Amino acid sequence: MKLITFWMLIPALFFNTSQIFAEYENTNGKPIEKSFKDLLEWSTSDVETKIDFIELSDDWKDLNLEADNNYAIWIGHSTFLIKKNGYTILTDPVFSERASPFKNIGPKRLIPPAIPIDSLPKLTL
Repeated sequence: MKLITFWMLIPALFFNTSQIFAEYENTNGKPIEKSFKDLLEWSTSDVETKIDFIELSDDWKDLNLEADNNYAIWIGHSTFLIKKNGYTILTDPVFSERASPFKNIGPKRLIPPAIPIDSLPKLTL
């Protein structure tokens, strides 16, 4: 069963989402009209979606993360480790099992972070 978090339902409850996202167009050019009822039926169905997994790699271990080299490494979800001109930046860090402020609610991580949190270099931003 799929679990939809509350904040995902707010636009569907109070707004006509086709007006909110009027500028969006599917790349195949076919409009998809889905109702709130369709969303609820999908979210409570037991049909599993096929998921393609990303092959995990430990190539980052060959890098000297403390060196002066510039790099950008995708850690997972929306998290990137970026080093540019001496600044080390971590964007939108998500290292938990779920992308949520709650332990058991929200989308579950499909793969572990590429770099464990305790292996990160000292951050400047």
